[in-house]
Formats: sequence, C-alpha cells, structure tokens
Amino acid sequence: MRAATKKEEKGKLEIVNGRIYQVIARYIEVDEKPYVLELIRCLES
Repeated sequence: MRAATKKEEKGKLEIVNGRIYQVIARYIEVDEKPYVLELIRCLES
C-alpha cells in the first residue's frame, strides 16, 4: 500500500510457479475517492 500512502506509482517483480511477473501499483483518484490500480504482466512468453 505504499502507492496509496505516498500517492505515487510503485513496481516490483514477483516469481510465481517459476514464472516472472511485473506488478505495478498506481495511485489514482476517481470522483475524488482514492484507489490503487494494480497492473500485472507476465514477462515470459
């Protein structure tokens, strides 16, 4: 939740079942309400 407390974008790499994933957490506001949007992408084909 660092993206929410600092109101910025954070990223990390995670390995799950031998596959590498990029996770990006982005702070956004919709109708003046705070949210964190997580985008997850597999880096292996």
